[in-house]
Amino acid sequence: MRASSDGDELLALLSVRECEVLHLIVQHYSDEEIAHCLVVAVPTVHTHVRSILQKLNVTNRRMAARAYLAAVERSSQLINSADTNYFVAGSSFRTRLEVE
Repeated sequence: MRASSDGDELLALLSVRECEVLHLIVQHYSDEEIAHCLVVAVPTVHTHVRSILQKLNVTNRRMAARAYLAAVERSSQLINSADTNYFVAGSSFRTRLEVE
């Protein structure tokens, strides 16, 4: 199931804390382990997980993890395939192609 057409859009749906929780979910942390890592109560983790599932339009943690990993992969591919590697040369920006 695709939760979003673009990785950035998917991650933009989540708060910073929800992204932290989702990152730990992807690493197979339990709710108790997430609570310990983030120094919050387990019911708070449950609230974050419910919010993540709702925002990503998925029904379980595994689907949320897949959506997150797919989003990260899409974002990584866009960055790696872009031919807009800009750098500063003097006072102007030039593309890699303009320099060659």
